[in-house]
Amino acid sequence: MKQDQYFRDFQKLCIDILAQSDNCQESQDLFRASRSVPELVTAWQRFWAGVLHEVPEQVIKAFGALYPVYRDDILRAGFYYNEAPPIDAPASMVLIGNAPVPEASASGSEAPVPLTIAGRHRVYVLGDHTITCTDNANVHIVADSANVTLTGSARCNIERGTVTARDRSTVSGRGTIHCYDSTTILAYGGIVHDHGHLDIRAYNDATIYSFTNRRIEFHDNAKLIYE
Repeated sequence: MKQDQYFRDFQKLCIDILAQSDNCQESQDLFRASRSVPELVTAWQRFWAGVLHEVPEQVIKAFGALYPVYRDDILRAGFYYNEAPPIDAPASMVLIGNAPVPEASASGSEAPVPLTIAGRHRVYVLGDHTITCTDNANVHIVADSANVTLTGSARCNIERGTVTARDRSTVSGRGTIHCYDSTTILAYGGIVHDHGHLDIRAYNDATIYSFTNRRIEFHDNAKLIYE
C-alpha cells in the first residue's frame, strides 16, 4: 500500500466515524490537519470523551479491523488496542474492544484469551473483553458486557458493566460491583456484592448486599440487604 493511500484510508476512517458523533468544528479541523497516523491517534485522544459516549461501537469495530495494519504507527502515539503494554512502557492509553474469537485447542474446546494490564495506564473498556488491571491502572468501563477485575491499587470509574475489586483498589460509579479485601467503593447506583471492604459509600438508589453494616455509609435512597 502506498504511504499516501495508507494515511488517507486511516484519515477517512476517522472523519467518517467523527461524522456520526456530535462533533465540533475544532475536532474536524484537527483530523483534517493531521499528516500522519500517530497524529490522527493523538487527535482521538484529545476528543476521547465524545468517543466514549457517542460512537463506541463504531470505534472498536474500526480498530478491530485496522489495528493489525496500522499497529506500529498507532503504538508510536502511545495507544494500544486489545493488548497489554510491555512492562517497561511509559503511561499509555489502552482501548479494550470485543474479545477476539478464541482458538480451538487440540481437544476441541475453546482456549481462553487472558489479558492482564499492569502499570499506570489509562484503560478504556468499550467491549465484551474479560481483563485484569493491576498496579496503578486507571480504568473506565462503559460496556454492559464488560467484565473487569482490579487488583493492587488500580482505580476504576464504571458507568455500566461488571467489575470485581480486590486488594486496595477503588471503584466509583454504578454497575455491578463485587468487592473484597481492603477496597474502597463509591456506589452512585447499581448493585454492590460485598465480600470485604475498607470503605463503602452508597448514594442514590444503590443496593449493597453485605454481611455487615460496618464502614458503610448510606445516602439518599441507598439501602443495605443482609446476606
